[in-house]
Amino acid sequence: DMVQNITETQKARFLSLLDKVVGLVVMHHALCSYQNWPDYERIIGGKYLLEDQKKGDRIVPKSGYQHDVDMPISIVAKDHPITAGLTDFKIFDEIYSDFRVQPDVTPLITTSHPKSGKPLAWTRTEGKSRVVFIQLGHGPTAY
Repeated sequence: DMVQNITETQKARFLSLLDKVVGLVVMHHALCSYQNWPDYERIIGGKYLLEDQKKGDRIVPKSGYQHDVDMPISIVAKDHPITAGLTDFKIFDEIYSDFRVQPDVTPLITTSHPKSGKPLAWTRTEGKSRVVFIQLGHGPTAY
């Protein structure tokens, strides 16, 4: 999912779900979706920048990626229900770099890979709903 177009009606319906205690799982490419809808970044807790962005007098460079990378994964929230029972592991997957993460997220997993952004999974609350984002999962080797 890297969808960019969303109508005002779709936005309103999406937002209304978050007041109904509907959980939201956001995976991988969905971090790139809806680049022109600021509420989406807040809802999911981050954003992959598809293009350079001007912020005041400076340019914020677009995010990057690299396919087929071996990376170590560390579970940072060992007692969270999503990660409970998991142990650190290695994965062959795609990394994202220079993506934005909102300050109110609770990190679940991370990596020490020097080219990867961090964290790789997080949770937050939006309205009455819990949201989880998982960056891993580009292809069959990651599944």
